[in-house]
Amino acid sequence: MEPFLRDWRQDALNKAQYDSAIFIGDKLLALTGADEDAFWLAQVHFAMGNYTRAQALLSKSDLIARNASCRYLAAHCLIKQSRFDDALAVLGERNPTHLIPTSANKRKAPSGAGAAGSGNGGGEKVHPAGSSSNINPSNERGAGSGPANPPGNHGGKKSTAFGAGGKSSTTAKGHANSRSIGGVPDRGDRAGAASSLESRRREREASIEAEAAAAAAAAAAASAAAAAAVAAAEASNRRYEAGMCYLRGICYAKQNVFDRAKECYKDAVRIDVQCFEAFQQLTKNQLMAPDEEWEFLESLNFDSIAMSPLAASENGSTSAEDAVQEAADFTRMLYSTRLSKYRNPETFAAAAESLASHYRLGNNADLLLARADLAYTQCRYEDALALTSAVLEEDRYNFGAYPLHLACLFELRMKNVLFLVAHDLADQHPEEPCTWLAVGVYYFATDRIAEARRYFSKASMMDAHYGPAWIGFAHTFAAEGEHDQAISAYSTAARLFTGTHLPQVFLGMQHHAMNNMTVAEEFLKTAYSLCREDPLLLNEMGVVCYHQDRAKDAATLFRKALEVADDMDCDPQAWLSARINLGHAYRRMRLFREALAQFDEVLRLGGKNSAVFSAKGLILLERGRPDEAAVVLHEALAIRPQDPIATDLLNKALFEMSVSNNVLQLAGGNSGSAGSLGTGAGAGGSGGMPGSTDDQENSLGYDIDMGQGLGGGFEAAVDDDMDTATAASFENDLLQKRLAARQQLVDAVGGGPAAAARATRLKQKRKSKGKGNSLGAAGGGDESASTGLMEGIMEGGDPEGVDGAAGSSEGNDAAVRDRQQRAARNHYMSAQLQRQMRSAAAEARRAVHEAAAARGAGGGGGSGAHPGDGDGGGGGE
Repeated sequence: MEPFLRDWRQDALNKAQYDSAIFIGDKLLALTGADEDAFWLAQVHFAMGNYTRAQALLSKSDLIARNASCRYLAAHCLIKQSRFDDALAVLGERNPTHLIPTSANKRKAPSGAGAAGSGNGGGEKVHPAGSSSNINPSNERGAGSGPANPPGNHGGKKSTAFGAGGKSSTTAKGHANSRSIGGVPDRGDRAGAASSLESRRREREASIEAEAAAAAAAAAAASAAAAAAVAAAEASNRRYEAGMCYLRGICYAKQNVFDRAKECYKDAVRIDVQCFEAFQQLTKNQLMAPDEEWEFLESLNFDSIAMSPLAASENGSTSAEDAVQEAADFTRMLYSTRLSKYRNPETFAAAAESLASHYRLGNNADLLLARADLAYTQCRYEDALALTSAVLEEDRYNFGAYPLHLACLFELRMKNVLFLVAHDLADQHPEEPCTWLAVGVYYFATDRIAEARRYFSKASMMDAHYGPAWIGFAHTFAAEGEHDQAISAYSTAARLFTGTHLPQVFLGMQHHAMNNMTVAEEFLKTAYSLCREDPLLLNEMGVVCYHQDRAKDAATLFRKALEVADDMDCDPQAWLSARINLGHAYRRMRLFREALAQFDEVLRLGGKNSAVFSAKGLILLERGRPDEAAVVLHEALAIRPQDPIATDLLNKALFEMSVSNNVLQLAGGNSGSAGSLGTGAGAGGSGGMPGSTDDQENSLGYDIDMGQGLGGGFEAAVDDDMDTATAASFENDLLQKRLAARQQLVDAVGGGPAAAARATRLKQKRKSKGKGNSLGAAGGGDESASTGLMEGIMEGGDPEGVDGAAGSSEGNDAAVRDRQQRAARNHYMSAQLQRQMRSAAAEARRAVHEAAAARGAGGGGGSGAHPGDGDGGGGGE
């Protein structure tokens, strides 16, 4: 009856007919009183959610103390009732680490077990026929006494022997008498009788040996069955002990003792490598760092996996040992797909490929999610979204896929899809934390921060260990600049998820925003100790070093971030910010060529924003190339017309262009001839400016190469490897620009004789007032007028000296003319640019005088009636 009732109970349980299972299980327990039947009845109550009833049933008859499976189920019932202290009292606080399999007590291969079994069955020595071990003559009722006696001894013993053999004694006597002569047996009769006895004796021995072998085989089978039963009981006990380690971890996690919870989970997997629940808690809750995860996986003894003989025979392998080894390798590959993707992406790729090709798991949801996690880590958001969408298309309510799916939608700014997903989850599964996570992500994507914070908080209250909800909750404070609240929320996330580095990174970013560079660096170093392969972390560490004026260290970290991103096969466009930062670090180190190369690479990869163009324009200004800088800065303003940095830099570039042209004008006319392109350069005319090779620092901090021989004729400062044609072309180009600038000035102030006369009168007044010395006289015509005006602008004195004619004896006419000139100047450039031009002119004069004193060996200039009219001398050596 018991087997019938057990089958009935199991069938009802399989069909989720719990009332039937309880009805039959109760009768079965009353009939047998077995611990196993009590456990299964409590299991049915647990499946129905009757945790208190199941707990009460298991508390009877001392089942909890006597049976490991009942103890496990009782503790599980207490955990479901949130009675964690009581559950720990049932489970105990110590893990049975003595059950952890090691290399010394690995399981024996099934083939070895079979050999041992056959040895037990036939291991005892089989003695040869006739040995005393198998046949004891004293136990055979005289069976062996007849042949052992001498031939003359043929009395009753012989007839007894034959009687025992199935022949009557009378027949034996008659036969003996009929063959005897005078009472002496015939020799032939004696030989036949002996032969018959020997054959029968051999038959008896063979029969006895067969019976002994059968008994030994039966004993061996019974022993093997008993050993198998003991091994199965030990394996079951070990698995329940591993399950109880897992439950201890749950209790400690609920009490926020995460270190002990992690150790309990790890011991559970060590004891039973098939305890996936504990392994999932370790990986899902980020309790281990990436390095620690892979080290833990390598420490697991997958060879301890056991298979039943039936499962091994159905596996299709050539031997049971091969079947077990294949199961171990399969389990290892499955576990490796659940680990962090920041480490060993090649190992993950190999495992995923093997599972997809050999076991046809390429479209399995867990494998697709693992591949999507890797793609998200590599910032390939579109690929990750395609994989998560495939998973949700197959299983619409696979809640484990939603955090990654929502993150991809947020990164791609797909707000409409977020809206639909959030509404569908809210309608169908309002009890799930990921539902309110989706609602919070939608509001966060639409910049409704307060609503997003409320729903992130709701998700975290539904599951206090839901990591995405805590991170989103902290992000809402960071988005509003509430650094203190953001730091508090990130700290909670860091305490809950000790194995992930992201909360530490976000804490460092918040302290960096508050200008607490030292504290920020400490948090980032802590994150680096947890994960060394995150480009985001390396970039943030470089930014902190940059703001600490450690440009060299910053450049090293930026380069490493780009190298790690390249090793991980990340999308290059995802790390343009790190490349831009590397360019700024090179600029701070005055490695302008390398900096320009980085900014050009950013522009090539599609990072066209005003900040990149502004940075490139700044470097061009620092290299003394204002013309190119002006072009680049115009592109920056085309993207963002109100960019203040680009506007200011453009004004500086235009100013530098004006300074370059007007310094040439102040140096004199065109009558001086250039010196040869030898080692030295010819000096200018009498009124010109001798050349200078010293680099002067301007207001932007970049070098201005004043060139040599800027006097009577213009001579470009060329590299040693520049040929004459290139130098002449360069000189002509700058000469045309200079003439164009002069013409613009002439047009602005009204060129011609009238302008020349005004400039001459203005200059005479200024000389009479002692307002400074002009570096060049006004010549005739339009060009002289503009030159005279520029001399007044670039004079070293007070800018009001140009306006001094307003109070002269010429009265109102002179004042009107001065106001017109001032208006023309202000129309051409702002007052700020005027001050900068005066400063540059003063620097140029000082450099001229210093160079003139230092270069007495240069060729002499020609003489002329006016400064700048003389012919240039010969070039110096």
